[in-house]
Amino acid sequence: METLFGEPALRAFPGRVLAVKASAAATPAILVALAAGAFAYARWIDRGSISDLDRAGRKRDVFPSFRPEEVSRIDIERPGEAFTLERGEADGGSWSVLLARREDANPAAVELMLRELELATKLRDVGDPPGGGFDAPRVRGSVVDGPLHYRFALGADAPQAEGGAYMRIDGEGTFVVGRSLKVQLMRGSDAYRDRTIVALGAGEVARLEVRAESGGYVLERRGATFRLSDGVRASRSGVDRVFSALADMRAESFLESAAVDRGPPQDYTVVLQPRDTSAHSVVELRVGGQCAGMPEDVMVFRRLPSPVAACVGKSIIAALATPSEALRDDSPLYAHADEIEQIRLESTEGGARVEMARKGGGWRLRAPEDRDLGADESDSANLLAVALAGARADGFAGRARSGQAFAPRFEATVIRSGDEAREVVELSGVQAGDFVLARRADDGVVLRLSRSIARRFEPHAVAIRPRAVWSSPVDPAAVVSIDDGCAPATERLQRVDGGWRMLAPRGFAADALSVADLIAAVGHATAEAWVDEKDDGTFGFDGPGSCSVELTLEDGQADAGRRQVGLVFGASTEGGVYARALGDPGVFVAPAILRGIASHVAVDRRPLRIDADRVTSVSFTRGASKVTLERRGDHLAWQGDPPDAADSVSRLTEALESLYPPSVMHTGGPAREEGIGSPALEITAHEMQDAGARDLRITVGAEAQVDGADVYFARASGLDATFVVPRQAVRAILGAM
Repeated sequence: METLFGEPALRAFPGRVLAVKASAAATPAILVALAAGAFAYARWIDRGSISDLDRAGRKRDVFPSFRPEEVSRIDIERPGEAFTLERGEADGGSWSVLLARREDANPAAVELMLRELELATKLRDVGDPPGGGFDAPRVRGSVVDGPLHYRFALGADAPQAEGGAYMRIDGEGTFVVGRSLKVQLMRGSDAYRDRTIVALGAGEVARLEVRAESGGYVLERRGATFRLSDGVRASRSGVDRVFSALADMRAESFLESAAVDRGPPQDYTVVLQPRDTSAHSVVELRVGGQCAGMPEDVMVFRRLPSPVAACVGKSIIAALATPSEALRDDSPLYAHADEIEQIRLESTEGGARVEMARKGGGWRLRAPEDRDLGADESDSANLLAVALAGARADGFAGRARSGQAFAPRFEATVIRSGDEAREVVELSGVQAGDFVLARRADDGVVLRLSRSIARRFEPHAVAIRPRAVWSSPVDPAAVVSIDDGCAPATERLQRVDGGWRMLAPRGFAADALSVADLIAAVGHATAEAWVDEKDDGTFGFDGPGSCSVELTLEDGQADAGRRQVGLVFGASTEGGVYARALGDPGVFVAPAILRGIASHVAVDRRPLRIDADRVTSVSFTRGASKVTLERRGDHLAWQGDPPDAADSVSRLTEALESLYPPSVMHTGGPAREEGIGSPALEITAHEMQDAGARDLRITVGAEAQVDGADVYFARASGLDATFVVPRQAVRAILGAM
């Protein structure tokens, strides 16, 4: 006992010592009781003062005993302002700012204050320094920390301590503190006020009402979705924009409390009703009027749950001013693609049905057969889910409830993850004008879908076919001939001695790079989506835009040693162009760029390339203006040698090198719209080549945009074909003349 407590402890508890001597067996229990009594004495009897232990352990701390979790109140008084930070008890210990009214405090800002107070240290002790600033302190305040009550004052800046200041605590003396604590204590009330105007998120709101003299709207929750006042489902993206704007509405600055009483111009009134009224309060705002001197901000006045007047970014106005019509959901489904757990597509007339469900990282097919899908098939199933979720209507066709006149031919059902909600969409047959009506079971709204979008809601087992068009790989080196009917004039090419010869149209050399691009594009063809098991006559394969390209391979995979692979292109559709492979009835959507490559003319473009290092002279003519460059030794020079021509020569030479055509438009004579008869530029070059001298004349016609690129039409002497050349190169030449 003596070794644990010592003689002072024995004298402090004589009765307990006798008890210990009376029964040695009770010693452990008595020791525990003595320890508890000593702790209680230190904790409760001596709790209102700072212990010697605290002082000894925190000699350099500004607050010799400080427990942040027990701080209940901080008072700050600055010239022209006084406020209080107060910790609540009934609401889980949240903090408030007490000004003219009680407001929610910013928890992070209060935590920063508490951390500064806890970690603040004395740089040095001082007596009563002259000029200490305590006659009129910059800050007076107090901190209530459990039973302790600190009162302090912040004086003037202290010399020999960069950024530091004098501080005094009643009963603790005067000392110098660092810049960090000084800055924290000098912060105004705005630093601690919660800048969040609306704390409710979309998932916590049962009803949102926006009222305005001209318009307004109501969003009312129905399960996971919101409905407009007429019962139409609100767009998910539109609802997200509105609630994101409310959540992003932060107080840039606060207005005087008197402004709350006056109120703003009532441009908009916003009321949010919470789903859980026991956990959240109604929020009511009035928004309107520009903040003085802040053209990018508008005034917002929160009346409930606690009054606040502030300036916020005017971007909130765009969300509040959204017409209710713009919030109507034009999507057949509410689910996002990654939320779709099950898909069932079926004919209401019986027969065809496709059903699948997610399984791990892939999918399991349930109908028309029951099996796990392979990785490539699961990729196509994912694309189907993306297509269904991303479908958008061309317009609204009214409302129709069950039992009303609507003759569905197909029904699409998806089940969302999370809430396991079931969404059903019914589709009619094709209507006049080549569109399909789709009715949402959710709200009875009837949408107009384009034929191409509606196809994805029909039960086609081919939709999960792997995207690769060819089951056997196409070796580019095995291709021996090409028949391309997609070019402006049908082209026939044949491999000869490792190179390519153009058999039709005659009189042209083949462009090896264009041929390689075509073989690679066809040989690696992939489907954006498989849409039907066979052509039903609506894909445009017999239409005016239809064409085909065929490759003949000599690779030993066919009995005769040769096989043909090819594509037939039909009508354009959303996301590409309809296509099918030769000998395969399945219809898919091919990328538009594949059709574009097939339409390129494979005529050799090299004759239009001008090598500036081989040019002996070149002339540029624009109308009556003409400039000629001539070779002088190892460089080209401006004919006539004007003193400032060096820069222009350099720019002309660079532009000449970049005039190489990216593609050939067509063979044969020029079209009127190509502008060759009224050229924008003519270039005449004399060039020394390995085979001898060459004279080339290039005529540049009208501007255009081809395959998304800005170009000029151009023709070259001796070639009956129209090329395109980069617009940037032509304009560089015109600018340097």
